[in-house]
Amino acid sequence: MRSKLSHWLLAAALLAVAAAPAFAAGRGWLGVTTQATDSDLRRGLDLDRDGLLVNQVEDGSPADRAGLRKGDVILSYNSRSVTEPSELRTMVRDTEPGRTVSLGIWR
Repeated sequence: MRSKLSHWLLAAALLAVAAAPAFAAGRGWLGVTTQATDSDLRRGLDLDRDGLLVNQVEDGSPADRAGLRKGDVILSYNSRSVTEPSELRTMVRDTEPGRTVSLGIWR
């Protein structure tokens, strides 16, 4: 069961940079697969706001190195709310490789 006391965890050391140039091509890269949280999913997770459920974390990715896990819910990227995978993808790609970012997550 998830602890209600650990709704937020900031991964301040998360680097939006690709380990392999083929993935990044000069753009930020996180290394996660996500899905939007609909009302049924939010209810099942006891989550009171929209976010992105992490379905997969690629081994060796910046997300993996920062400790992001399958089942986490990403609530924000650099203090900006994210509710659609395309929003997160755009924000990450627009981040300069090597720049440190913060994620608001619910675990």
